[in-house]
Amino acid sequence: MPFEYFFLTSVSSIWFWLFLAMIWYFSMSNVFGVPYRAWFIASNNEDELADLCRFTRFIAAHFTKKYRILNHWCYILLIAFLITFIALTGFLYESEFLQLSLFVFVPIIALIHFRLNLAKKFVKQQLTPSELHVQIFLHRRKTKILGFLSLITIFCWFIFTIIKHQTI
Repeated sequence: MPFEYFFLTSVSSIWFWLFLAMIWYFSMSNVFGVPYRAWFIASNNEDELADLCRFTRFIAAHFTKKYRILNHWCYILLIAFLITFIALTGFLYESEFLQLSLFVFVPIIALIHFRLNLAKKFVKQQLTPSELHVQIFLHRRKTKILGFLSLITIFCWFIFTIIKHQTI
């Protein structure tokens, strides 16, 4: 099969939708490296839930140390500049690749912000294992909503682009 059939920068490419589905699947199924299914199974057993809580608190502490630099204004302004640059360049020059990268990576920045807030909550507050399980459940719900809104936005933009460029 010739390589020219793989349009890697097109929204109509199956590779783009596969990449997008895998991003949101892995972001919803794992919270700090622990699969959500493990939390669901351990919700009935207090010993397993306590082990998962210890592990999750350790990973959350590491996560807050790793992303502490995101709180500095310089990095926030740099990210805002890059997002604005990609948005303006993508929409002014109609670069489909830049538009796609904007639609894919802006929700991921919001997801990192959600996870950073969750990690700070785990580190600062001493939650019981059942409260920790509830917080992870709520975080998974927020991630699902963000992923759904991201997919709907990309799909609507894709349909709008097809209608705009269609010639009759």
